[in-house]
Amino acid sequence: MHSSENSTPNSSSDSPCYYKTQISSPSEPHVNGPWYHGELDEADATQLLQAAPTGTFLVRKRGHYRFYLSFVDKDKRVKHSPIRQINSSYFLDGLKFESLLEIIENFELAKYPLRRMENESCADYLEIKYVCIRSYEPGDVEYMSADRGDIVSVYETDDDDWLMGRNETTGAVGLIPVENLEPLVLEVEDMNELPYFYDTILTDAIHLNPIGSFLLRKSSKGTDTYALLVKTQYDLVEKFLIVGSPSRGFSVAGRQFPTIGHVLNRYCDRAISGGVRLTHAVCIEKPENASNDELMTMSQQFDDRSRKRADREDAYSENVESVTNLMASTSAMRKSREDKHWKECYLTLSDLSIGASHLSIFDSAGSKRRQCIDLSSSTILWLDESVFAADGCVYISPSFPHQPSVYLCFRPFSNFLHWIKMLRQRSIFQDSPPPISQLSMSYTEFTTQMSILFVDIEKYRSDALKSDNLYSVNVLLNGTKICASPSFAPAANRSTNEMPVVVIDSRFVLPCIPVCHNGLQLSMLAHSPTGKRGRPCGVSPLISLPEGENSVAINHVPQSDVGFTFRVLRQRFPVLSIERYAPLIDEMRGNPSELFRWPAHVLPQQHKLFLYTCISYLFSIDSSNMAGVFRKIIADVLSASTPEDVFRKDSLATGIVTQTLRQSFNTPLYEFLHENSTFLQAVKNSNGGANMESVVEILVDFVDEKLVTLPVASKVLAIAAACAQHRFESEPHLVKRTLSALLVLRVLNPVIFSSLSGSVGSQLAKAVQSCAKASASLTSDANITTAACTMRRMFDRVIANADDQMIETSGQSAEAHTEWLACISHLIGFSLTLKPSGAASASAADVGDHHVSMPLPLFELIRLHQ
Repeated sequence: MHSSENSTPNSSSDSPCYYKTQISSPSEPHVNGPWYHGELDEADATQLLQAAPTGTFLVRKRGHYRFYLSFVDKDKRVKHSPIRQINSSYFLDGLKFESLLEIIENFELAKYPLRRMENESCADYLEIKYVCIRSYEPGDVEYMSADRGDIVSVYETDDDDWLMGRNETTGAVGLIPVENLEPLVLEVEDMNELPYFYDTILTDAIHLNPIGSFLLRKSSKGTDTYALLVKTQYDLVEKFLIVGSPSRGFSVAGRQFPTIGHVLNRYCDRAISGGVRLTHAVCIEKPENASNDELMTMSQQFDDRSRKRADREDAYSENVESVTNLMASTSAMRKSREDKHWKECYLTLSDLSIGASHLSIFDSAGSKRRQCIDLSSSTILWLDESVFAADGCVYISPSFPHQPSVYLCFRPFSNFLHWIKMLRQRSIFQDSPPPISQLSMSYTEFTTQMSILFVDIEKYRSDALKSDNLYSVNVLLNGTKICASPSFAPAANRSTNEMPVVVIDSRFVLPCIPVCHNGLQLSMLAHSPTGKRGRPCGVSPLISLPEGENSVAINHVPQSDVGFTFRVLRQRFPVLSIERYAPLIDEMRGNPSELFRWPAHVLPQQHKLFLYTCISYLFSIDSSNMAGVFRKIIADVLSASTPEDVFRKDSLATGIVTQTLRQSFNTPLYEFLHENSTFLQAVKNSNGGANMESVVEILVDFVDEKLVTLPVASKVLAIAAACAQHRFESEPHLVKRTLSALLVLRVLNPVIFSSLSGSVGSQLAKAVQSCAKASASLTSDANITTAACTMRRMFDRVIANADDQMIETSGQSAEAHTEWLACISHLIGFSLTLKPSGAASASAADVGDHHVSMPLPLFELIRLHQ
């Protein structure tokens, strides 16, 4: 429920931003062109242009001052580029034109105008939605039965008295009399003219109707607010807030509609929640022979009874503490704005019996509630760790304007994974199935869907870059910062006439972004040597990520050699019930190394790391069931390792274990390096890194203490130790070397390098590595440093727990996080479309002649996610 009409065109190498030589043309009224179709929404324009040849186009209007150039691009995809009218001028891609005709003449891909039929309306060749206002029972199989309130899609209108259509409630197809139908999209001056609108009505009125039934009533949220009630499950009615009026249009979660009918029409075609579309309007029929006075009396009596109970329902919704079902609670941290400091808070998640879900925020357990967020009208953004230098952060934005947004941070990361699942399930833009070809799969098999965003920022060019400044990039999604690059200096080795450039070379993966239309933009920040807060000095065009496409790939190269060079990939796929992932789970438990061998060879680096991350998420959530998977993967790698290269080469096991450990250690280690006063004072006294012994002791003591409080990290290290014991039975010091390679070489030192600038970071990393080497050697405790002794004791404690990790466990997880299984399925499917290149090509020889075999049930599952 997010507008796709406020987008700007994709600025990419394959997007339609190509112009001919500018020519002068007198201003002409846009209505004279045969390509002008007047008021037409995006869905109808897309349907008109489907299967048309490249270069076919039309111009349509949305609102008073906004137009769209809809056309078929070189890849046979329908694109929609917004045209803005300011006074008498028109603007497309930042270029000014005097008329719409001038835009058409200068747009290279606009070759074949799609003419508007002068004597026919769009109803002649588009499916138009009607609502049945009188029940119809035919006496012939050629005719279609319909009950009052059924939504009917009409696609043939050759006869003045009969229409050919499909009953969306029953799925029946046939003829139905025109007099029994009323257009769903209908301009009315008074909402009471709509047969499915009520000033006050109970949710009981909708419960006895089929799933997909809906009605509209006034809301208690304020003037010009309405509640759309939709039956989405057998015993669940969900409410959706609509703001507006017939005179000025309506808004649903930020998406603008000219009429209520346009709102309903959209969600007759697209799922509104949980795969459910609107199929039946609840229309309480009035007695035909009743007089006006009798109708007025009946209405007043009904309204009096309904208003009292409806008010109680609204009050029930507001009094969350006393009448809702408490689903979960936890301690967390919050902030109201990005630049504020984190504050501790206490959260409760409550489900109301009428379908809504509330997130309540308190300063502490038992204190007065500070804020209550209705998740059913809120969007949730997963924030990359680069935003706040911390994992486990989300941004929650309620759609109602009077409710403030909030940033939340959950600790530990496994707690965050549990909460992000619960919050996503209850928020908008997450639980409707994607509009894809579903093969043999029905809507009822969807539980939710995932939308993953990959961003690869290469460089930024501009004459405004200064050599003494540092520059960083923020990635904004719908205006909210979701990730941020490190700071970089402009490149020094350039010729005199070459434009200054900053090489960013940063890559991000954002899971769980809203599955609606999104706008993405890059913002360049300049940081002066004085250390002041960065100021914006450049932005990219707004990149449109449309709702209707499952895969959006954009390769943006600035046309004038000024600006960002970057790539964006948005991929979306369904998430099924846990039972459907049985083939994947069985294969992971049976032969995980073989299952992931091909993806680990051919996937791009971003996708490969995300695959490792998804597997590590499953371990963090349910380590007991995933322990066997990790054990087999680690054992397979160790069986081919020598004592000299144990876990020093990139491999499937190295990647998965590293990602798991980083999730546990990244945030606490970063905070320790920047905030622990004892450590910072020791660094200050180290003579610029020359004397690091005391610094290393403090750091190793912290890691030793922290490992006790991180069960996920302790368990994965114990599994690695158990596998190393089996591999190096007669050489126990090699078990410690295995732990050293995983914990120090792969996790601690990379965080130290990235967190501490200058020579201090490199000197400390070298000292920690020397300490780890000594702890894993055959040298006695008396001949190694105190820090090395501490690290050796830490490794001994992990090894002592190794025997417990050899016990096989299997079974159904208490909480099925199917979204990560869906991501793994999608990434495996994506890898099947790739061929190895470069270094991957040589290593792919181990896999065979580019042939990947898997059980048929697993292959069918993978296909559903491609």
